[in-house]
Amino acid sequence: MGGLPSPEWSLDAMVEPAVLGHAHLMDQDRIHRTGGRLVCGLGSDDGASRVAGVAARLGADLSCGVTLVHVMDSVQPLPLGVRPKIPASARKARRGLATVTSLHDFPPRTRVRVEWGDPVESLAEVASDEDAELLVVGSSDPRGLASLLPGGTAKALIRKSPCPVVVVPPDAVRPPDSGPLPAVVCGVEGGELDASILRLAADVARRLDAELHAVHTFNPFALSAGVMAPAPPIDLDFREAAERTLADALEEAGVTAHEHVLDIPPELALRRIAGEERAGLIVVGASKRSRLGALLQGSVPIRLAKEGHTALLVLPEVARLESGSGHYELDSSAA
Repeated sequence: MGGLPSPEWSLDAMVEPAVLGHAHLMDQDRIHRTGGRLVCGLGSDDGASRVAGVAARLGADLSCGVTLVHVMDSVQPLPLGVRPKIPASARKARRGLATVTSLHDFPPRTRVRVEWGDPVESLAEVASDEDAELLVVGSSDPRGLASLLPGGTAKALIRKSPCPVVVVPPDAVRPPDSGPLPAVVCGVEGGELDASILRLAADVARRLDAELHAVHTFNPFALSAGVMAPAPPIDLDFREAAERTLADALEEAGVTAHEHVLDIPPELALRRIAGEERAGLIVVGASKRSRLGALLQGSVPIRLAKEGHTALLVLPEVARLESGSGHYELDSSAA
């Protein structure tokens, strides 16, 4: 990453303990899972506080330490063994992170890192170094951090991230600082990754003390071109088939959830249920083979991340959830 050291500071040294509620949270540090960590990429835009708020709430509720990362432009590497002083720009970035984080109640063991180089490579590497359970980013950073445009940073992040990625939309509603999040909504598409996605959503919902809602959609008009709209009996057949698909996916995953089958586009269905249930997260997959979870190619997650009001938790196709993965690990009983 440009040959420069990666400055890291404890947040406790940056902000007065009273601001962090450090004395109140100190005892909670004993119940944090060893090594459990959440990495949050923060830019310099107005959305940084919103992203930090989501990271702070998830870190506290999931009993994770938090590492806040700001990625700066690359600089010319120095000769081997030369360790330059931290430049003024890095100190400025540190102060900016301190200002943002002072507005939120971060859990103990919160740290700050300033990295140099490409945001994708830097965040993926930090997530790997930290054995992160989750990587949290915004969807509107001016430098392109988590950009959802074709070929943008989010496409690469989700492809390369070793752990699930939380994307915070520009209009995301900030979660409350206390009290359980009411719901987690999971998109079920009828594909081979549904079981993994449902298990992840169920585990997150359990840890957040939230109810799980599984959503599947069908389109009775998805017939060949020129065919008239289906008659009511055909529509009923579509609905019954969709209900069976959802029930089968839940049974395969060994997960219990509130079931929703809607005949509207997937992104509208997920947004509707998330709004009605005041969900804290919408969970989808990022498989290229998926319809609902095609974050790398399709418009559904793009609209959810760009226009939605709920943070989006995406399971990359390469992410492993089983024990020993070193990142987000599902309890063996959940499999």
